[in-house]
Amino acid sequence: MNRRKHEINEIRVKRRNLPKGANRDFYHRLLVMPWGQLIFYFGMTYLVLNLIFALLYYPQLDGVAHTQPGSFRHAFFFSVQTLSTIGYGAMYPESLWANFIASIESFVGLISAAMFTGLAFAKFSRPTAKVLFSKNALITEHDGKKVLLFRIANIRMNQIIDASVSLLLLKREVTKEGIQMVRLVPLELSRSRSPVFSMSWLVTHELDESSPLQNWDQEEFKKNKGELIATLHGTDGTLSQTVHSQYYYRAEDLHWGGQFKDIIFIEEDDSRILDLKDFHKIKKEYS
Repeated sequence: MNRRKHEINEIRVKRRNLPKGANRDFYHRLLVMPWGQLIFYFGMTYLVLNLIFALLYYPQLDGVAHTQPGSFRHAFFFSVQTLSTIGYGAMYPESLWANFIASIESFVGLISAAMFTGLAFAKFSRPTAKVLFSKNALITEHDGKKVLLFRIANIRMNQIIDASVSLLLLKREVTKEGIQMVRLVPLELSRSRSPVFSMSWLVTHELDESSPLQNWDQEEFKKNKGELIATLHGTDGTLSQTVHSQYYYRAEDLHWGGQFKDIIFIEEDDSRILDLKDFHKIKKEYS
């Protein structure tokens, strides 16, 4: 079984010769950035702003009451109080220069607080689906048919209403004129919709004569740069908002033969148990 970690689970695209400014979408970058990294950038921005204004106060620190001229520490902490508007009354500007810089810094502090608050709220309020995809997709026998299958599980303690799953084959083709193209080919699923998705879902695509994957093996996947794109859409039962989740299977993620281990169990009181301990594990290895 392939245990490669999907550190970046997306279509691998390197863009070149983009129009000027096309790669400067900082807002989008900040929205998709992990929380830890975003908080780090917030902290660094806060520190840098205070250092800049401390350098502006430093030469004229005698214009700030209750500070020691030549003390960068006093300049820095006066900047902190001004930028965050928490002035305690001990240090305050007296000279024209100090008042001028303090006015600018107060304005920068208000704008920064508004931007950081808005960005944090936008990021926090984004609806997300907590859906777990199996690390491998299997090409195997299921219910007497040769199929490609993978499974997904809802790991949030609620339901996804009217859930739908789609599966696309991303492959490279060369036209008769010798032009290389990348195509997205939809793969028909045995069951693509579920009124309620609360536990797990075994997604299957039958490899019959109508399937684009009927005669594909792992070498064919590598040759055609084949990738499978699995997408789930639905409505979060708690938030009543549309959520989605996506996963990509590459040639090295495909496993021939075997079945997934059981993860759903029924107790004596008829309650259902979803045990994800063996969610990614495969049993009954065979070709």
